[in-house]
Amino acid sequence: MMQSVSLQSRHASMQEGIISWLELCPNFAIPIDHEMEMLHGDPQTPTHSPKKRKGAHEQAVDPNQTPTQALVNYRLTDSASDASSLTSGGSRASSPSKTKESLANAPQDAIRFHTISDIPQTHPQAARIVREMRNIGKGRSFLPARVRRLVEPFLDPDDAAFVFHENRGADSLPGNIPPPEVLQSLVHRAARLEALNAIEASWNEEIHHRLMQLVLRPYPNEELVLPGDNKMEMRHRPPGEIHDPLVDVLNATSADTYYPYRPSHALPKKVDYIIFINPESDPGRESVRTRLLEFARLTHTGTVNPTTYPSLTQLPIAVPIETKKPGAGSAKADVQAGVWHASQWKFLNTHLCRSSPSLRDGEAFSSTDAHSAQLEDSPNPLSSLFIPGLIVEGHDWRFIFSTWDSTDGTTTVWGNVLIGTTRTIVEAYQVVAALQVLIDWAQNTYWPFFQKEILIMGRERCV
Repeated sequence: MMQSVSLQSRHASMQEGIISWLELCPNFAIPIDHEMEMLHGDPQTPTHSPKKRKGAHEQAVDPNQTPTQALVNYRLTDSASDASSLTSGGSRASSPSKTKESLANAPQDAIRFHTISDIPQTHPQAARIVREMRNIGKGRSFLPARVRRLVEPFLDPDDAAFVFHENRGADSLPGNIPPPEVLQSLVHRAARLEALNAIEASWNEEIHHRLMQLVLRPYPNEELVLPGDNKMEMRHRPPGEIHDPLVDVLNATSADTYYPYRPSHALPKKVDYIIFINPESDPGRESVRTRLLEFARLTHTGTVNPTTYPSLTQLPIAVPIETKKPGAGSAKADVQAGVWHASQWKFLNTHLCRSSPSLRDGEAFSSTDAHSAQLEDSPNPLSSLFIPGLIVEGHDWRFIFSTWDSTDGTTTVWGNVLIGTTRTIVEAYQVVAALQVLIDWAQNTYWPFFQKEILIMGRERCV
């Protein structure tokens, strides 16, 4: 009986000691927004074969000692989109600078990074959109005069003298111009997140995605800025008037590029958001739906994109967007965006219908020697295309774009132009204007190209 009481007392003393020890340990709270990746490290003590007998010099195991296990190193990644940047097997990924150098020197499907000031003359459309983005980034004439009456009271007088324009083509750009009260609230919240040193997921949810939604989507039950003749009108949308836009945005942090389309020398990379085409909002949606289904059956992914991400199965990707929290650095974002752009180019080139213009126009196909020679001599349609993108780091929104060289499969990423921030209302309106330019490109340049060169009926006749 005495032995039993003594044993209970000993166990109680041990329990109190463990509790006291736990109370002294630091409290490492792991936010649920973070993605935890385990990298297996070396055990704390060497392992022994169960068949090997212990020598006399080895200490006996204390039955009351707290059991231990091999150490496991936990690495927290603040960004869901760069979680895949780590290699398997416990090794850490190389630095972004070394990765960029490796991508640029790859023997095939290279990815190179250049400054926008070096744009070649072979891409006049890219040069035009860069000029437009630079103009927006400088805060010059990027808002239509019809919004002056409601926006001007929220601007600094010095800014108000330069931001409005009269009778410019940008006045008819697609997308919404949010009310100033809404952007004022957004700017205030962005400042608060910066003060809190908030993680990327918080910036994405409360600032980045919210701002893109304000521009790309109709507002349900909110005041709406409507196009008008030199005026801004505010009203509430009546029930049943809300429709999905042709160009929309989707959180795609789980979307990964599929390996047949990813450059063979590149690790998997993800981006955070995708601006995509919603074919169901196209006037010719019945025909487009059939062509999308036919095309998806021919791809490695079973989708119309270089990813198997289910939400994007029938939604062509137009503009990839990579986001980071403030101070995270742009080099890693460059690599992630570069690999994604290269995968998009490889996908388009793989499924480009190298046929005569007559086939793309729906006429009869003629397989002749002259026709074959014409195909060899004709330029690759991708050579004149460019793909824009955005890299967002906390407050700062930067424009990039990529081009593709059909002679060697090299993707060149051109960056970058600061187009706006969420530090002030006027700079937030600059982001709005830049997003409108991207919507216009996706709707009036990329979508027609995709339909003409990729979604072709009778693809069995393509070469």
